Amino acid sequence: MATHRVETRLNEAIIRELDGWRSGRTPSLSRSDAVRLLLEERLCSRQPEPRGAWPPNCRCPSADRLAAIYVLERVSGFGPAKFREMHDAGVDPQVAIKNPDRLSFQGRTWDKLRSAIRNLSDTDVSVGRNRAFDQLERASEYSASIVVHGDPEYPSRVYESNNPVPVLYVRGDPGIWKSAGSVAVVGSR
Repeated sequence: MATHRVETRLNEAIIRELDGWRSGRTPSLSRSDAVRLLLEERLCSRQPEPRGAWPPNCRCPSADRLAAIYVLERVSGFGPAKFREMHDAGVDPQVAIKNPDRLSFQGRTWDKLRSAIRNLSDTDVSVGRNRAFDQLERASEYSASIVVHGDPEYPSRVYESNNPVPVLYVRGDPGIWKSAGSVAVVGSR
């Protein structure tokens, strides 16, 4: 993993620039919160290894797509069934975060979800992005795939289940799922 050097000395010019940046934010940020967010932004600017470096038969979504899924998972009530509804309606997770009104589903639950997405903080987005980078690095390290809704390798039998998780982590060749018989070990441990 590459090391990142972030300049931490603050002089008067940097403090004035920081104060100008945070004064335009809504809601307003304390100086310490603004410093933390800017540091997170700079640390998040790292990029995962290029796809060409991954072993054959391994596939992963883009960092932005995976980050959007992880950000939506942080929204209370946004579980596997909501991800499937969103996917079936053709709404990409990245689009849902940028424009929650594209989730044009009816009902109070969806109203609450749209509101919660609008109220996501910069920290929520940063956490999702960091998690995506970490998972992509681990996938590369372990010759694993990350398969999401809409990926041709996402198993149809899983998608058609009651609660198809939006992200599957796979070691081995996901193409084997297309055979008649299959066995899977599913779990978080």
